[in-house]
Amino acid sequence: MTSLPPELRIAIESIDRGHFDLVTTLDRLIVAHGCDKQSKRLSEVMNQLGEQLVRHFDTEEHFLRSCALPREDIDAHIQEHNEILDQYVQLSDDHLERKARSERAQLIKELVLRHLLEHDIKIQSNVTVGPIGHSPRLFSTRRSITDSL
Repeated sequence: MTSLPPELRIAIESIDRGHFDLVTTLDRLIVAHGCDKQSKRLSEVMNQLGEQLVRHFDTEEHFLRSCALPREDIDAHIQEHNEILDQYVQLSDDHLERKARSERAQLIKELVLRHLLEHDIKIQSNVTVGPIGHSPRLFSTRRSITDSL
Protein backbone atom coordinates (compact mmCIF):
# COMPACT_ATOMS: atom_id res chain seq x y z
CA MET A 1 0.00 0.00 0.00
CA THR A 2 1.63 3.23 -1.13
CA SER A 3 -1.37 5.45 -0.48
CA LEU A 4 -4.82 5.30 1.01
CA PRO A 5 -7.59 3.90 -1.14
CA PRO A 6 -9.93 6.71 -2.28
CA GLU A 7 -12.76 5.53 -0.01
CA LEU A 8 -10.55 6.15 3.04
CA ARG A 9 -9.45 9.67 2.07
CA ILE A 10 -11.13 12.70 3.57
CA ALA A 11 -9.21 15.48 1.75
CA ILE A 12 -7.32 16.77 4.77
CA GLU A 13 -3.69 15.90 4.15
CA SER A 14 -2.61 15.64 7.79
CA ILE A 15 -5.49 13.32 8.65
CA ASP A 16 -5.11 11.23 5.49
CA ARG A 17 -1.38 10.89 6.20
CA GLY A 18 -2.18 9.85 9.77
CA HIS A 19 -4.60 7.21 8.49
CA PHE A 20 -2.00 5.86 6.07
CA ASP A 21 0.65 5.76 8.82
CA LEU A 22 -1.72 3.97 11.22
CA VAL A 23 -2.70 1.30 8.70
CA THR A 24 0.94 0.78 7.71
CA THR A 25 2.05 0.45 11.34
CA LEU A 26 -0.82 -1.93 12.13
CA ASP A 27 0.25 -4.12 9.20
CA ARG A 28 3.83 -4.07 10.52
CA LEU A 29 2.55 -4.97 13.98
CA ILE A 30 0.59 -7.96 12.69
CA VAL A 31 3.67 -9.21 10.82
CA ALA A 32 5.90 -8.63 13.87
CA HIS A 33 3.50 -10.63 16.06
CA GLY A 34 3.82 -13.54 13.67
CA CYS A 35 7.64 -13.46 13.75
CA ASP A 36 8.54 -13.23 17.42
CA LYS A 37 6.29 -12.43 20.36
CA GLN A 38 8.99 -10.64 22.34
CA SER A 39 11.29 -9.20 19.72
CA LYS A 40 12.76 -5.74 19.96
CA ARG A 41 11.07 -5.01 16.63
CA LEU A 42 7.66 -5.86 18.08
CA SER A 43 8.27 -3.52 21.04
CA GLU A 44 9.34 -0.71 18.71
CA VAL A 45 6.27 -1.13 16.51
CA MET A 46 4.02 -1.25 19.59
CA ASN A 47 5.50 2.03 20.86
CA GLN A 48 5.24 3.62 17.42
CA LEU A 49 1.58 2.61 17.15
CA GLY A 50 0.75 4.08 20.56
CA GLU A 51 2.41 7.38 19.71
CA GLN A 52 0.69 7.51 16.31
CA LEU A 53 -2.74 6.77 17.77
CA VAL A 54 -2.49 9.53 20.36
CA ARG A 55 -1.03 12.08 17.93
CA HIS A 56 -3.53 11.26 15.20
CA PHE A 57 -6.55 11.30 17.51
CA ASP A 58 -5.45 14.64 18.98
CA THR A 59 -5.15 16.09 15.45
CA GLU A 60 -8.47 14.68 14.37
CA GLU A 61 -10.30 15.83 17.49
CA HIS A 62 -8.94 19.33 16.96
CA PHE A 63 -10.50 19.31 13.48
CA LEU A 64 -13.74 17.84 14.79
CA ARG A 65 -14.18 20.65 17.27
CA SER A 66 -13.94 23.09 14.33
CA CYS A 67 -16.51 21.30 12.19
CA ALA A 68 -20.18 21.99 11.84
CA LEU A 69 -20.96 18.46 12.99
CA PRO A 70 -23.67 17.81 15.57
CA ARG A 71 -22.26 17.51 19.09
CA GLU A 72 -23.52 13.91 19.40
CA ASP A 73 -21.53 12.95 16.28
CA ILE A 74 -18.37 14.50 17.74
CA ASP A 75 -18.95 12.71 21.06
CA ALA A 76 -19.51 9.37 19.29
CA HIS A 77 -16.37 9.94 17.22
CA ILE A 78 -14.26 10.63 20.31
CA GLN A 79 -15.78 7.60 22.05
CA GLU A 80 -14.62 5.46 19.13
CA HIS A 81 -11.11 6.86 19.59
CA ASN A 82 -11.25 5.90 23.27
CA GLU A 83 -12.38 2.36 22.43
CA ILE A 84 -9.48 1.94 20.00
CA LEU A 85 -7.07 3.26 22.63
CA ASP A 86 -8.52 0.81 25.18
CA GLN A 87 -7.76 -2.05 22.78
CA TYR A 88 -4.24 -0.70 22.32
CA VAL A 89 -3.74 -0.66 26.11
CA GLN A 90 -4.93 -4.28 26.29
CA LEU A 91 -2.52 -5.21 23.51
CA SER A 92 0.31 -3.45 25.37
CA ASP A 93 -0.57 -5.29 28.58
CA ASP A 94 -0.60 -8.60 26.70
CA HIS A 95 2.81 -7.79 25.26
CA LEU A 96 4.26 -6.95 28.67
CA GLU A 97 2.87 -10.20 30.07
CA ARG A 98 4.50 -12.03 27.14
CA LYS A 99 1.21 -13.16 25.66
CA ALA A 100 0.90 -13.44 21.91
CA ARG A 101 -2.13 -11.52 20.76
CA SER A 102 -1.97 -11.14 17.02
CA GLU A 103 -5.77 -11.42 17.09
CA ARG A 104 -5.94 -8.22 19.15
CA ALA A 105 -3.62 -6.44 16.69
CA GLN A 106 -5.93 -7.56 13.87
CA LEU A 107 -8.94 -6.36 15.89
CA ILE A 108 -7.37 -2.92 16.33
CA LYS A 109 -6.77 -2.72 12.58
CA GLU A 110 -10.40 -3.67 11.91
CA LEU A 111 -11.60 -1.08 14.46
CA VAL A 112 -9.45 1.62 12.86
CA LEU A 113 -10.68 0.79 9.34
CA ARG A 114 -14.31 0.67 10.45
CA HIS A 115 -13.80 3.97 12.26
CA LEU A 116 -12.40 5.55 9.09
CA LEU A 117 -15.34 4.37 7.01
CA GLU A 118 -18.10 5.15 9.53
CA HIS A 119 -16.89 8.21 11.41
CA ASP A 120 -13.98 9.94 9.68
CA ILE A 121 -15.84 10.07 6.40
CA LYS A 122 -18.26 12.53 8.09
CA ILE A 123 -15.38 14.99 8.35
CA GLN A 124 -15.12 14.94 4.55
CA SER A 125 -18.61 16.35 4.16
CA ASN A 126 -17.50 19.34 6.24
CA VAL A 127 -14.45 20.11 4.10
CA THR A 128 -14.31 22.31 1.05
CA VAL A 129 -11.30 22.27 -1.22
CA GLY A 130 -10.29 25.60 -2.69
CA PRO A 131 -8.41 26.24 -5.92
CA ILE A 132 -5.50 23.94 -6.75
CA GLY A 133 -2.63 24.50 -4.36
CA HIS A 134 -4.85 25.76 -1.55
CA SER A 135 -5.43 23.76 1.61
CA PRO A 136 -8.86 22.38 2.41
CA ARG A 137 -10.90 24.46 4.83
CA LEU A 138 -13.34 23.21 7.40
CA PHE A 139 -16.78 24.71 7.52
CA SER A 140 -17.32 26.06 10.98
CA THR A 141 -20.41 27.12 12.82
CA ARG A 142 -18.37 29.95 14.32
CA ARG A 143 -18.11 33.19 12.43
CA SER A 144 -14.68 34.69 12.14
CA ILE A 145 -14.01 38.31 12.94
CA THR A 146 -13.50 39.04 9.25
CA ASP A 147 -16.96 37.66 8.44
CA SER A 148 -18.54 40.25 10.65
CA LEU A 149 -16.66 43.23 9.14
